[in-house]
Amino acid sequence: MAVRTRIDVAKEVAPTFGLTLQDADRFVAIVLDEIRAMFLRGDEVTFKGFGRFSPVRQEGRIRRNPETGERIITPAKNVVKFKPYGELAELPLEVK
Repeated sequence: MAVRTRIDVAKEVAPTFGLTLQDADRFVAIVLDEIRAMFLRGDEVTFKGFGRFSPVRQEGRIRRNPETGERIITPAKNVVKFKPYGELAELPLEVK
């Protein structure tokens, strides 16, 4: 399984829109910045046929270090939850 980066996405998008690699990278960065801003406002982001990204508050928990038995308190934090929809949810993905 390959790990893809923002520049990989830009390389795929550039020919579709007739953009240079630099312009496509800027475009992808702007879209990601806007999505990030939506999360900061507490908004959900949905892409039809792809999925929904939802900001969720994850409460703090008490965990235990398995080696030492020491109790560790993890603080509450905000996370983004993803739920695939439509065609993406039905893909026969092989996860390793």
